[in-house]
Amino acid sequence: MNNMSSPRRVVVTGYGAVTPLGENAQQSWAAIMDQRLGYQYHDRSAAGIQSRFFGLVASEPDLKSVPAAIRRRLPRFARLALGAAKEAVEMAFQGAAPVDYYDPLECGAIIGSGWAGQDESYDNFDMYQRSGLGSPFACFLSMPNVATAACSLLWGLRGYQNTPIAACATGTIAIAMRLRRSVMGAPA
Repeated sequence: MNNMSSPRRVVVTGYGAVTPLGENAQQSWAAIMDQRLGYQYHDRSAAGIQSRFFGLVASEPDLKSVPAAIRRRLPRFARLALGAAKEAVEMAFQGAAPVDYYDPLECGAIIGSGWAGQDESYDNFDMYQRSGLGSPFACFLSMPNVATAACSLLWGLRGYQNTPIAACATGTIAIAMRLRRSVMGAPA
């Protein structure tokens, strides 16, 4: 059966961002409109890095409302993703959770990353090189899908979950995955 004969629509009801330009989507957009740059000079030559300009996120998102059991062992990339997802869910559901409106089995999460837990992998490697011991949490901290799992746990999402990894195209891929599932009629 061709589902394209009866098209279904996808509406973005919430969005979030934690970027070098701002702690949320509104601040980031305002910085873009003011033509501010998110990149700054950082000398990392001591670490053998020749690049000099980086877009680093200086602050941590406010996750005080997230249970400690979820946020305690999250790597930084997952905390940043959770901060952006929290903003999107608050915008879409005005403070409620998706499962307050929909069946948890029909609510999912698709959160991508271009870098994921590579920083934690490098940190653990350095720790192992220095002491001969690594962190027992190294695998968990470096998994790309830990951000998706954290969001699923926080909001009780039991539907489709995925974690695309594709650098600059990751956001587009995540949206396309959701759109495709909607067009195919599969819950996400």
